[in-house]
Amino acid sequence: MPPEGLSIAQDETLVPVEASLDKTHYFQYFAMHYLMPEMRILRRGRALVRPEADGWRQISEHCLSEAVGADILAEALGANREMVRRAALLHDWYKRRELELKKEHGMIEGYRISNTEDLQLLRGYGVPEELIRLSHSNTLENADPDYLASRTLEEKIVHFMDLITDYSNWVSYLERRKRPQNNPKAIEWSESFREQYDGASLFEMNQRLEALERGEFEEALGLEPGTLVNFMRQRLNERIKQLKREQESAKQDEKDRS
Repeated sequence: MPPEGLSIAQDETLVPVEASLDKTHYFQYFAMHYLMPEMRILRRGRALVRPEADGWRQISEHCLSEAVGADILAEALGANREMVRRAALLHDWYKRRELELKKEHGMIEGYRISNTEDLQLLRGYGVPEELIRLSHSNTLENADPDYLASRTLEEKIVHFMDLITDYSNWVSYLERRKRPQNNPKAIEWSESFREQYDGASLFEMNQRLEALERGEFEEALGLEPGTLVNFMRQRLNERIKQLKREQESAKQDEKDRS
């Protein structure tokens, strides 16, 4: 349960996103126009594979969904759009290796090894240190109030997007938690953070921060409590429709010239 004074608002009935093919087309356009260097890093992390190849394609789709959502929030809130979309895309680029190491060495030691490798590789690829730090802000360093208050808007956006992105869909955090809260390995992972988070589990800390971050964003945007995800979905629909109009207009111009 959240601490007294913090609300965990459920979003109203979620606004449906445009047809799946239109959404996929927009995501592909977004990646090609804004994120090609980072997409190459995802390929190096084996996150870009054929859809039928043991399900790992969902990692790249998850990362790209977070990048699009982060860009929508950054645009609305006045944050650095380039930095948040690049960082959000990279946040799970090494996930495949991380899960392999957790299976081999256990949850905690496997994560420690993968995190060290992750940082070393990104630096070796020439990724700026500021971007590396931002891409890792989806996991909080500690529960110190001064640290939490000092986080930048960009860090809060990257963290928030990881809380509400379920595969490639944006949902409420409570909806996002339904599957992992009954998974023994996910529970073990969550419980391992209690010392780091002053007695709170990862699930508990994320629940608190989701309420604070969502509330901050909704207040800044003049939204009713619990409507932020719908706001983002509506903005995505607007982008999809705008892209379709632009491409149809370009086709018509090409046809008129021929």
